[in-house]
Amino acid sequence: MQIHSDSKKHYSCAYLCFLTPVMRDGSQEEIMKLWQGQLYLDDRLFILDLQQAKKDGQDVWAIVTRRNVKGFPPRRSDTFQTKDEAVQYLKQVEPSVPRISLGGKSPSTTISYKEYVNWCKSEKLPTSIQIYEMNKQNRGELIIEDIDPDELEV
Repeated sequence: MQIHSDSKKHYSCAYLCFLTPVMRDGSQEEIMKLWQGQLYLDDRLFILDLQQAKKDGQDVWAIVTRRNVKGFPPRRSDTFQTKDEAVQYLKQVEPSVPRISLGGKSPSTTISYKEYVNWCKSEKLPTSIQIYEMNKQNRGELIIEDIDPDELEV
């Protein structure tokens, strides 16, 4: 998988701005967490990035799993024919994203998407759908290409 996008600048800015809430006294609360030598933007090891994309010349909806560190490097992508299919998948997967506070593991009991949204609110974190809404006007084109592992440079 190879992902090309010119939208990283917009995505990073909006998400980082959201993750630095201003406190009542005007100071900013720091949410970043150090884990295994990496500075993560919050408790989640990954975020799911919902957006329109092109794959094999076709318009698709993509959920790109990105490491929750500066620059949001992609880990994998899943594509769907419709936004509804992508959102349905996102709502199934997002509650099980591994967390630093859980030793890098997913929650031990399955939680509903509604419970996950409530957890995000309590932690002052955006859900993937909220991140999509914040960034949908400032997106560049995302192109997803399947590549053979032999094509990767070592």
